[in-house]
Amino acid sequence: MGAAQNSDALAEMKRLREDIMRRLEANPDFRALAALDEAIAKVEGRPHGPLAIIASAPPVTVTAAPVRERPMSQMDACAQALSIAGEPMSTKLLLKKITKLGAKVGGKNPLVNLGSSLSRDDRFDSVRWGDDRGWWLRGRTLPAQKSLGNSAQETDTAESAQGSSAVPSVNH
Repeated sequence: MGAAQNSDALAEMKRLREDIMRRLEANPDFRALAALDEAIAKVEGRPHGPLAIIASAPPVTVTAAPVRERPMSQMDACAQALSIAGEPMSTKLLLKKITKLGAKVGGKNPLVNLGSSLSRDDRFDSVRWGDDRGWWLRGRTLPAQKSLGNSAQETDTAESAQGSSAVPSVNH
């Protein structure tokens, strides 16, 4: 910005300030406030005058708009759900769990979409869990197979796996 532009901008700001001060001085409440502030300043031995009220005003704080919390991503929600459960889960059960965590899975077939996303994410492995397949956190040791009826997957779904004696294995 050039010197001429600065000068013009400064002149405009001063004009606006004078207009506002004239309107304030016409307000009886402002005049009373200014008189009280001047009297208080005299008693306290502080500077006083028509602008003392502005100088003694508390600083104005500008706050940013509140940050909107973003919903948890599908994959972050899956990682959290698996960590909480402590064992592999089917895509169907993961869909239920992540929905409760606030994650959204869109599309015409959310179950297929979630399975596709899980298969592309490096944080998850498809594993054999009992007689079924499930998803588990890559790099984490599979937990010991629980007896029928004790796992989170069996408790949360009406389906129950038969023959839960199979050893968990990772499919790469």
